[in-house]
Amino acid sequence: MTLPILSSERCNFIALTNHHLLDVLAIFSHPEVVKFNNYSLFKNLDDAQALIDMYQKRHDNEIGLRWGICLKNSEKLIGTIGFNTLNIDEFATIGYDLHFDYWNQGYMTEAIASVIKLGFDEYNLKSIMAEVQIGNIASEKVLLKNNFQFAGTQKIYKIWDNSHYEINNFVLNKF
Repeated sequence: MTLPILSSERCNFIALTNHHLLDVLAIFSHPEVVKFNNYSLFKNLDDAQALIDMYQKRHDNEIGLRWGICLKNSEKLIGTIGFNTLNIDEFATIGYDLHFDYWNQGYMTEAIASVIKLGFDEYNLKSIMAEVQIGNIASEKVLLKNNFQFAGTQKIYKIWDNSHYEINNFVLNKF
């Protein structure tokens, strides 16, 4: 599966490579960025390499896609976005992260809209889902701006820190 070329008004979405290790480290070494996801605070380039390798493995196995988000005319990553799971002609789950310095500027709303359009138009998805940990109001707002609907709450067990979390589920259906 080839990573599609994707862009929006202010951003380009590019393949994540080892050239982005420092940018990935900068994104995920901020406590606010990792507060509501299953990554521990990144401490070194090995952490960044492991994340890029995980995304590449999901792509190679054709079960997920992840782009780096760059501002137009720049190759510096300000975030990542993609499908954590992708079942062509069926459904996907979306995931995203943004460098703290770029929060509340509309970049993620724009990025999600681009990925949604690609999912529905190119992959013939019927629905796109998102899981948001309770308390992550910013993530919920960006999904609602992109017409996702609240689909319920569930308590799940996350192995990464042996804790229980309540997750709000959101869904956007094509029809």
